[in-house]
Amino acid sequence: MLKPGDIIDDLYRIDSEIGEGGAGIIYLGYHLRLHKQIVIKKIKDDYIGMMQERSEADILKQLHHPSLPQVYDFIQRDNEIFTVMDYIQGKDLGYFIQNKIKPEEREIFLWLKQLCEVLVYLHSRKPVIIHNDIKPQNIILRPDGSVCLVDFNVSFDKENKIIYGYSKKYASPELIQSAIACQNGQERDVIQIDERSDIYSLGATMHYLIDGADCSEELLRIISKAMNPLQEQRYKSAADMLSDIQNIRTRDKDFRRLKRTQRIYYGVSALLLISGGAGIFYGWRTVTGEEFLKEYQVFAQAASGDDHAEIIKEGMELLNNKKYQLVSENFDKEVSDIFYIIANCYFEEKQYQEAGNYYQKAIDLTGDNSNYYRDYAISEARLKDTKKAEEILKKAEKQGMETDGISLVRAEIALSDKEYDTAEEFFRQSIDASDDDYLKVRAYLLYARSLRESGDIEKEIQVLEEAQDNITEADKIPVVRALGSAYIRKSSLSKDDACEKKAMHCYETIDKAGESSLNDSLNLAFLYQRQKEFKEGKDILFKLKKEFPDEYRVYMRLAFLCCTEEGEKENDKRDYSDAEQYYKTAEGLYQQKINNGADDAEMKKLEDTMERLYEKGWLEK
Repeated sequence: MLKPGDIIDDLYRIDSEIGEGGAGIIYLGYHLRLHKQIVIKKIKDDYIGMMQERSEADILKQLHHPSLPQVYDFIQRDNEIFTVMDYIQGKDLGYFIQNKIKPEEREIFLWLKQLCEVLVYLHSRKPVIIHNDIKPQNIILRPDGSVCLVDFNVSFDKENKIIYGYSKKYASPELIQSAIACQNGQERDVIQIDERSDIYSLGATMHYLIDGADCSEELLRIISKAMNPLQEQRYKSAADMLSDIQNIRTRDKDFRRLKRTQRIYYGVSALLLISGGAGIFYGWRTVTGEEFLKEYQVFAQAASGDDHAEIIKEGMELLNNKKYQLVSENFDKEVSDIFYIIANCYFEEKQYQEAGNYYQKAIDLTGDNSNYYRDYAISEARLKDTKKAEEILKKAEKQGMETDGISLVRAEIALSDKEYDTAEEFFRQSIDASDDDYLKVRAYLLYARSLRESGDIEKEIQVLEEAQDNITEADKIPVVRALGSAYIRKSSLSKDDACEKKAMHCYETIDKAGESSLNDSLNLAFLYQRQKEFKEGKDILFKLKKEFPDEYRVYMRLAFLCCTEEGEKENDKRDYSDAEQYYKTAEGLYQQKINNGADDAEMKKLEDTMERLYEKGWLEK
């Protein structure tokens, strides 16, 4: 029996016993040469006889993957065998089951993707390595939100060169049959153990984690196929399963928001939520740290909307919350992303100086993200400071910015210098060079924006229609939103009914995708009003009234809609009382906004409309 202070092989110190697995006792130890914590596992006596030659054990030492612990050594001492590997900090996924915590779907998605990637790696080794003991307790959730597959309860099949071990609850039927046959000294050649056994266990693990939770049909389909009792009905390989996982967003509308939230605003903040915050607040952070990450998560999800002022306000409140001042120092990545989101919002509001200030804050905190530099350079180009934009671009290139990003900045610098043909050339280069739909979307949107600012509405629409055709369904919502806005502007200029209908189709598409912001819904209600589809418009606005009871624009649009609807009736059937009531509510709420500097021409237009109704006697003051 090992005890604290014991030294193994003159290199590994035993610090404490931390648990007991199916195949051995597990100790927390210390690597005396590398000066780091390690895990030392003493293989149980009844497993020793199953161990084969040292060369086969060394297979695991040769594994190098971010989702696997590094195995340092297999030690044979008398009749004892020890494995030595990295100590992985975090909680195992069994924590969720034990504490009846249901992970969110995006967490399951990420874990499933990472674990499939590591299985692809293991199964492609020569000889093939099959873990055969995948279960929640053998999957560690690190503090950064990534997972690590641990605890190879190994025995070595000398003939087949396959490593195997198992846990009943998560093991495939064929693995259980094989293990029983082996234990009973029976022939097991007829029972085929292959990569599909790991696929089954991975599916079973996720099944137990989400049991009873509300998940998308496509995710459940993938898990169900993975753990089919019949080998031939499962995925043939982890690569096939991974392909389904990666393409899940294109087949299931419930996943359409997932990739957007991974990179946040038009997809330019890489892995903001998923790798930075998801799933890491379940057990080993302080309470205030947990609270900060939860608030961060909520903020990040909301940041894909188009109410920039509100996003800025919420971001600043989160940053300035005294409760989080201490713990936020431990979350540089999350805080820098908040700065970045705020910067993007200022950029969209054309407040480029403020945008640049917050891009700089993000860079100062974590200066290794080329996207921060890219968008900072674009802001400076908008301010006509091309020299500074060039300097920032050089720093971005040193951070590894790809050609598509470089071309995007070059396009903005050319615009600043009024070199419009050159700008268009660089926009095209960025679009053509990018295999990242998110960056491609951003290039299209910036290109369209430059055309909008130059007053070329026709070409703006042409570019956005092209983007709509060239971007995948999962990523085109920002393009559809911009196109809808362009159609509205064109229809207001030319009284083009066809453009109004096209705009309405855009916003209906956004609504059906479940991506509608407040502004999107208000625009759709306005278009229904213009097309005299009053019921549809009211349905939207009544829903918004419940969701945003203090938003004056909802009542303003209701007042406009009621005025238009009553104007379509015979004189003796008109009743503007509802319109008046909505106007009074809107006016009261708007006065609060005026005190904060609001100036809405639409409210002035509504006021004039109501004055005419009073003057003509339709309403009494």
